[in-house]
Amino acid sequence: MGLFSALDRSNISIDFRDDMHAKATLITAMSALDGEISKDEIDIAPIVKALCVGLDNTDQAKDHFKSLRETYSTPEIIAAAFSYIEPEAHRTVFFAACMVTMADGFVDFDEQEALFDMATLSPALSDDIASQIVGVAGMLIKEKKHQQQKQA
Repeated sequence: MGLFSALDRSNISIDFRDDMHAKATLITAMSALDGEISKDEIDIAPIVKALCVGLDNTDQAKDHFKSLRETYSTPEIIAAAFSYIEPEAHRTVFFAACMVTMADGFVDFDEQEALFDMATLSPALSDDIASQIVGVAGMLIKEKKHQQQKQA
């Protein structure tokens, strides 16, 4: 059972100003899911911002995430944010979440569960599409790491 599976999301009411605010909060929550926001996750931010055009005020999202953590768990915040976002954007947001999650080179159990459960929340993400997105994100992260090693 995934992190979101046990949740009754109908009882979760989180206010987001708009889709961009929900996206920024979700990406912040995905970054923090393993307990810390790593340097690699910070370094991937420009790519994530390019994917989610208009995602420019991540400091406000970080503050919002911190205040939400007083009431909700990180998985609840992720579920509420992802559910708030228009379904047409779910594939792009899922890809951005994959990039952030994989940025440090290690995907722990909670991160795997979060990605799996995000995919199950959206009718736009079949198993096949979600697997393809995870694969592409993984290849891009590997290439980024390879380029960094060449430059070092």
